[in-house]
Amino acid sequence: MTGLGAIFRIFGAAIAFTLALAGASHARGLNDAEKASLSATVSDFNGAIKSANIDRISQTVPPRIFDLLAKKSNVDAAVIRETMLQLLKSALEEAPFEAFSMDVQNAAFKETPQGEPYALIPTEVALAIDGKRFKVSTHTLALIDDETWYLVRVSEQQQIALLREAYPNFVAEEFPESRTEALN
Repeated sequence: MTGLGAIFRIFGAAIAFTLALAGASHARGLNDAEKASLSATVSDFNGAIKSANIDRISQTVPPRIFDLLAKKSNVDAAVIRETMLQLLKSALEEAPFEAFSMDVQNAAFKETPQGEPYALIPTEVALAIDGKRFKVSTHTLALIDDETWYLVRVSEQQQIALLREAYPNFVAEEFPESRTEALN
C-alpha cells in the first residue's frame, strides 16, 4: 500500500504541475502599446482630477460597474452615471484635493488567475475636511476591458465587492489597505 500511495502522490503532483503550466500558458504581461495606453490614461486622469473635470473622471469607471449598479437599482445606466457625476462634483466641492498623484512608474503589474493583466497603482491624495488636512495613501486598480483601461478605487470593501461582482476574475485577488494620516 505504501508503494501505491507514493505512486498516487507522484501522479497527483504531476497533474498539479501540468495544470499549473497550462494556467501559466494563458497568462500574459502587458505589451508596449498597453503600457503606453495605461500611462496615457493615468496622465489624463491626473489632469482631470487637478482640473476637476468630472465628466472625464467618470469616463474611467468601467461600463460594467455602471451596468451592474443600474441592474441592481432597476435604473438606466445613464441615470447612474449622472448621479455619480453629481455626487463626485459635490464631494470635490466639499473636500477639494490639495494634491493628487498616481505613480504609474511604481505600479505593481499582476494577473488574475485567468491570466488577465492589471496594475495596482500607488495613489496619494491630500485633502482638507472641516479645516483638517489629511493624506490618504492607497492604490488604484487599472484594468483592461475591451482594449480600454479603466480605473477603480479598491480602498473600501464595498467598492471591492462591486468590482468582484462585475469582474468575477478578481474574486481571488487581494488589494492593499489604504492608510490615512493627519497632516495638522
